[in-house]
Amino acid sequence: MGLLDELKKQAEAKQQAAASGQGAVGKNRYYDAVQSALKAGSVFFNELAESLNVIKPDVRRQFYVEGSSKLTNLVQGEYTPRDSRQIVAGVESLASVTLRFTLTGPDKLTFDKEARQANMMKEYLWAYSLPFEHRDVRDDNGRIARTIITVSSKVPSSVTLSGNADTGSMLLVLRNVELLGDVKQAIDVSYITPDFFDEVGKAVLAQPNRLREWGRPPDAPLPVSFAPPRNM
Repeated sequence: MGLLDELKKQAEAKQQAAASGQGAVGKNRYYDAVQSALKAGSVFFNELAESLNVIKPDVRRQFYVEGSSKLTNLVQGEYTPRDSRQIVAGVESLASVTLRFTLTGPDKLTFDKEARQANMMKEYLWAYSLPFEHRDVRDDNGRIARTIITVSSKVPSSVTLSGNADTGSMLLVLRNVELLGDVKQAIDVSYITPDFFDEVGKAVLAQPNRLREWGRPPDAPLPVSFAPPRNM
């Protein structure tokens, strides 16, 4: 074997060792469990979306906007599953799984705000992904005196499950589902079971559920006695 061949062989061996080491770091003890939970979530969301788009159940919600104003009689539909992927240790892996749907209604909300309040309300609406239109009203000097903001009755909603391979903690985020904004729960990966997904399905259908009993706020420590509810 020539010198160059020997050097190439050593280089390949070193690259393989490095790749193996990266895999060991990237795929720690929770990697497989998290991926298994996300794959189960992907299957669940796909099958749930397929069924709901055929059945078209009559699910209605309402949301309060700025306290007393509210969007009412919002009909839920257009269920779409989506997987988000990432590369971990050179391997394509699931990062999160999501079920998206839309809430639509017949009415609109109109707000008449002075300039500063209008900007604050726009930020509020953007934060909740609420579509709106605005029209500026100017004074005699050409300055914006106030803004007319019209909020349409079309609310994008979603349920997203993601996981942390370092800690074995899953994160469930309900966005514009039970209320405007995000409701987040941290859940131990070992608790992602068929019973858990049953409760997720009930939440999507606006049915009574015990989903919040399965998790905790994302920044709260996990108590030793924490466990999912029994006799679901």
